[in-house]
Amino acid sequence: MNYKHININERSCIYQFLTLGMSIRGIAKALHRSPSTISREIKRNSYRAWNNFKEHDRHFPVKAQEEYEDRTTKNVTLAIIEALGKLPSELVKTITFDRGKEFAEYEKFEAALGCKTYFCDPYCAWQKGTNENTNGLLREFYPKGIDLFEVNPEELKKNLNLMNNRPRKCIKYKTPKEELLGNSF
Repeated sequence: MNYKHININERSCIYQFLTLGMSIRGIAKALHRSPSTISREIKRNSYRAWNNFKEHDRHFPVKAQEEYEDRTTKNVTLAIIEALGKLPSELVKTITFDRGKEFAEYEKFEAALGCKTYFCDPYCAWQKGTNENTNGLLREFYPKGIDLFEVNPEELKKNLNLMNNRPRKCIKYKTPKEELLGNSF
């Protein structure tokens, strides 16, 4: 499979073509891309705006490029080490990643956090079951596509508290909070 990410120039062209009223197929043909690629790009990086009491989709190529560039190895490595570094070392024993390029510096995680890292086989989501289960629980509060940076922090805290106090079969129907802190909370 040969896949090439959309770059900022193509995103700008998509924006201009949309402004001119071109169809998705027309844009795809002009950029020598698949119509599904263009459709996904527009869906992921647009928002609905109300203008003169009519609903319009707005596409933001620069925002899309910034989000893509933010997923670099350096940024992801720093963010994970910062987040997990706050936890006691006995709680961070292993980390299982998908096969994204942003996890290329896995040795730095191991060194900084004193843990082992593993990678899932391609298309084997069940190899990181807790992650997939937690994503499913999160989707009960926030449907796929919602930017969590735009969620009210107090609401997010409340919902995370509900998730952490929900009994789980995999830990003998204890809550994650009970498993982590015992009954001392």
